[in-house]
Amino acid sequence: MTPQRVTLITLGVADLDRSRAFYGALGWQAHPRSQDGVVFYQMQGAVLGLFGRDDLAADQGRPGAALGTGAVTLAQNFATEAEVDAAFVAALAAGASALKAPERVFWGGYSGYWADPDGHVWEVAMNPFWPLAEDGSLTPAFSCSCVASAGSMWQSRSRLAVRCPSLIAWIRKSPIWSMGRAGSTMDAFMAARQFRAWRESLA
Repeated sequence: MTPQRVTLITLGVADLDRSRAFYGALGWQAHPRSQDGVVFYQMQGAVLGLFGRDDLAADQGRPGAALGTGAVTLAQNFATEAEVDAAFVAALAAGASALKAPERVFWGGYSGYWADPDGHVWEVAMNPFWPLAEDGSLTPAFSCSCVASAGSMWQSRSRLAVRCPSLIAWIRKSPIWSMGRAGSTMDAFMAARQFRAWRESLA
């Protein structure tokens, strides 16, 4: 069995000095064990590495391969929309390319995207359903019992109706109900997330 964790993320870059300068402009400090050919950044429980793109291809056993970018997104979550905006502006000031300015998104959060000088994509986001620890680390958690229950609502609809009748009433009025009457667990869960976002907007 393979452990469910990631310890090192390596980005292949065309110009190591340029990339090091970019992440330095973001305020990231290279680890003392970084070397001429590779740069390491200590994160929370993991390390981000910058490595020459050609060297990375060779290290993977496929020298000369054209390594692409954009199919993987790295993300930083923040506690507020204002923090997301500030992080996005800081990235652009450091030399990032804007892909999508931060905005409120369909799943109830707030996010935007930028790309580093090599095209590696970063998301900056605020997810109201995933509270952050004091150190900024993330452990997906659902504090609302209605949302926690919604994933299995179609296996125990009567129990959920008793616990949260307002959720049932809202879902019945939502487009999801009319489009197949929430035929899948995921549809029901998405409806619950939208409900919570709506409820918090009234607070």
